[in-house]
Formats: sequence, C-alpha cells, structure tokens
Amino acid sequence: MTALRTSTLLRLEDSERLLAELLAHFAEHATVIRTEAGARLLTDYGTVDIARRAEGLSVEVSSGSAGTLAMIKVFIAEHVFEFAEAAAMVWSGDGADERRLPHFQKLHVLTASSITPRMRRITFRCENAAPFVGETHYQARLLIPPRGRPPVWPSLAANGRILWATGEEALTSRVYTIRSVDPDRNILTMDMVLHGQSGSPGSRFALEARTGDVVGVLGPGGGGRPDARSLLLLGDETALPTIARMLESLPSTASAEVVIEVADDREEQALVSNARLRIHWLHRQGIEPGRSDLLEHSLLDYVLQDKAALADDTGRFVWAGCEHALADRLRTVLRDHAALTRDRHRIIGYWARK
Repeated sequence: MTALRTSTLLRLEDSERLLAELLAHFAEHATVIRTEAGARLLTDYGTVDIARRAEGLSVEVSSGSAGTLAMIKVFIAEHVFEFAEAAAMVWSGDGADERRLPHFQKLHVLTASSITPRMRRITFRCENAAPFVGETHYQARLLIPPRGRPPVWPSLAANGRILWATGEEALTSRVYTIRSVDPDRNILTMDMVLHGQSGSPGSRFALEARTGDVVGVLGPGGGGRPDARSLLLLGDETALPTIARMLESLPSTASAEVVIEVADDREEQALVSNARLRIHWLHRQGIEPGRSDLLEHSLLDYVLQDKAALADDTGRFVWAGCEHALADRLRTVLRDHAALTRDRHRIIGYWARK
C-alpha cells in the first residue's frame, strides 16, 4: 500500500518548549523515538516525523488511508494549539484541500430502552457499519445537536483543526462504547450510563431519544480488546459496555477475571462469553460514583496475591476503565506493586468527577 503524506511547518520562537510538551503528551498515545533532529512517533494509524528547523518545527505525517491521515492531522493540530495558541500552520500534500471530516456519519435512532435503572440502550441506523466491525477500536464520539434546531455538522479547517458550530447551534460531544455492531443491517448499539439521572447532556439525550432522532458520530477510535489469553478486567458502570463486548469476543481458550463496581444489585447485567470467567460484582451501597475505593483494593489484592505469577506470565493483561482520579490510583498500584510492562496493561479514565 502506498503511503499518503502531508506536512506543515510550525513557525515559533519557542519551538523547543512546544516540542518537549508535545512529546511528553504523545508518549501516552504512541511509541516515541527521539532522534537527533527531533522525534518519530509510531502508531497503529501511521507515522509522524517531527524535526527542528531554523524557522521552527517541521511535521510530516504518513498513513495508509486518507481518513487516518486526516485524523492524525486533527490530533496534532488540536494539541499544537493547546500548547501554543499563537501557532500558525497550513498543511500541504495529500488531502490538504479536503474539508469534509473523515470518519463522520449521520445516525438515526431506531429504539431506546432501559436495561437497568441507570443504563439506557440506544440502537442507531448508520450509513456504513463496516468501520465499526472488529475488536481493535470500540469507541465513537457521538455528536448531539440541540433539540429543535437543524444540525450544523463539523468540518476541517486548513490548519487541520475541526471547525465546530457555536452558540445556539453548538453540538454536545460525548464518547461512548459501541456495544454491538450489525454490519448486515448497518445498526450500531450503544449503552449509556445515566450520570445523575437527567442532569448531564449525555444523560438527557439517553432519556429523551426517540425513533427518528438524528445525531452524528465520529469513529471508531480508542482501544479494543487486548490480545491476551488471560485478562483481569476492572471497571465501573461506564466501562461495563466495553467489558461486556470484550467478553463476548473472547475464544474458549481464554480466561478472564472480571471485577465490576455498580450502585447496587439492580445494576448487574448478564455477561456472556465462551471464555472461562470469574465475575465479581461490587456494590457502592450509597457511595457516590467515583468516590469508592472498591476497585483500587480489588486490584491491590489481585496483584499481591499473585505477584510472582503476574510478573512472569506474559500472557496476562490488566485492563481497567473508571473515573479519572481513580484511574491514576490504579496506575500507581500497578507501578508500585506489579512489574508489568506498558504492553501488558491499559488503565483508562472514562469520566471525571466534578
């Protein structure tokens, strides 16, 4: 496959500071190889080369498809302007004149129902479900237009950033897991947690969605199922759709220990898998979401009870999805008590407690 390429020059006085901040951040998302000129970033989607120049920093992106090339540009541009608001950049090369946002589709609501008191299931008809098939990328960004107004969908600017509608036309943007995909009928299913019942925009949409409602979607993205024969999966209810989808895709030769924290027994769901499972439901019993230490203690107990085997068995993988501050504490547990390399664990902050 011939690689597509695009490049830009960032003209900045303080380019060294920007380079350091970009590389520190990109290390969470890519393999960063520092070079004499700058750095090379390796990802599943493509390669990014950043080099020092007399005028600033040059950035070259290569990828196998126009869609992924554009999304890498978006990712870079958004972070450049996060760290250097005065930066000026214009892309040249493949796709430089493209203004349509890649991986964008319109979704039409088919059904909406409650599967537990705090979880709503929404099914959508999409334009093309094929990109969402597989176990590599489970997440998508839902774009919810204001009710009663025609949607104004996003587009691409020349600098690679996404142009969003503002004011009364502003979209609500939330990331959700694609719970299941029916490629033959172009149907996507998402399970949505009701945070504080109807208080948040995402929760309001989940409660008020009606057949025929139109929303947008960007994706797929994020991670999928780890390639391991033995999994420890931990999470609160926001991670439950991801965990359930992972379990359904596991082969009979795999095994998984599953620890899920929910409000009470009414939030438990039937989990189906061909793999060997041990499932533990933890109930907060009135404690607010994000304030419990149940998952933290469960991970610590697991690591301490099986520390030697966990370190030696490269077929094991630890995955967790939860509130951001708790995710940091889970990473600390693994760093302090388990000798796991980066490719054997993934801890994700799905939401932030206010």
